[in-house]
Amino acid sequence: MVGLSTELTIPFKQALAQGRESAMLETRGEEWRRTWNSDAYHYEMAFKGVFNQKFNTFLDERRKSKKVYALDLMSTPAMLTDLHIDGGVAVGLGNPPMDKYAEKMEKKNISYIPGNLLTRQPWNDIEKWKKENDVRGFDLITCRPDMQGGHINIHKDHIPMTAGTYFSLLNRAWNQLDSDGGVLLVEIPMLMYKNGISKEVIIEWLSRLSNQKIDFAYQQDMAFKLVKHPLSPANLPT
Repeated sequence: MVGLSTELTIPFKQALAQGRESAMLETRGEEWRRTWNSDAYHYEMAFKGVFNQKFNTFLDERRKSKKVYALDLMSTPAMLTDLHIDGGVAVGLGNPPMDKYAEKMEKKNISYIPGNLLTRQPWNDIEKWKKENDVRGFDLITCRPDMQGGHINIHKDHIPMTAGTYFSLLNRAWNQLDSDGGVLLVEIPMLMYKNGISKEVIIEWLSRLSNQKIDFAYQQDMAFKLVKHPLSPANLPT
């Protein structure tokens, strides 16, 4: 697995510091504007350019032959409570109030992991949850931190705008997918085009995905989909 850099550069240190501050705000219930506690419908609208299907339609089809699980990164558990799943995990910066979701979380075996995804701990906690629940991989992974608007400037401080940073996060999510058709949906930060990750770099990387026969869909400035199959490589091309 391609991991995150062990050497914390100044941008990384600043991002981690900002993450700690935002974690405190979220714990006090300070919302991340538009996507805070978004439901499945709004996620489906955000990703319709690359995944024109209702999440539960996709999950119900898979559920005919197996248990299904979902992972939502940079989020509260709200969206997961809408899904027809046998278990799920949400990962966010702080410990936001979740009383109104507690009953559904217990019924659907949904857990919340507080943590900054630039560090190893939340990824280790995800692995621990999978082991405890006998989960091979997640059928659906989403990451929708509202980078198109809302808190875009805050996001810039949380995650350094470098290709290596985004690749590490994307590859770690890829490693969490079920290898038999698991789907990863990620919003694309418009801001990254202005901070060292050009569209040309993305196009070149998409070409490498094609060369390795990795199933993907890309909507410029909006969203990205990856699908993992039994013959897919263990790691994404760098």
